[in-house]
Amino acid sequence: MTKEKIEPAEHINKFEKTTEIVLDLSEDFSLSNGWGKKELIAHLLVWDIEILRIVKDVFEGKEVVWSEEYSGSKLDEWNDKQLEQYKEKSLNEVVDMFKEKREELIKNYKLLIEKNLEGKAADLFGLWKHDLHHIKKVKGESFNI
Repeated sequence: MTKEKIEPAEHINKFEKTTEIVLDLSEDFSLSNGWGKKELIAHLLVWDIEILRIVKDVFEGKEVVWSEEYSGSKLDEWNDKQLEQYKEKSLNEVVDMFKEKREELIKNYKLLIEKNLEGKAADLFGLWKHDLHHIKKVKGESFNI
């Protein structure tokens, strides 16, 4: 069985949908790891920032390099460290930062397509799947977009 290839523009469409869903989540859920809406959005925000860093490298003609800081078993530690910087922020502050970075990331995705660089950044377009993974933790595993 082969996977259906998703075009970059469709990835952007799905990314916009998952963004809306995340922002529309109620504030009263608690995930098994103790995260609420603020922590979930902060987690997605730190990954948006990381992907923006990598996209910048693509625009500069560099190879896509994932940081050693979060490779393998270091991932949970890296996530926890990144979330610390948002601990004292309010939900509204985190949401505003998330919206700003999401818009920037979507613009950059579109620019990658315009400049025919999407092939060099193919792995970066699937970030919506990361969103969906976390959305399913709130809405149930059968949820899909």
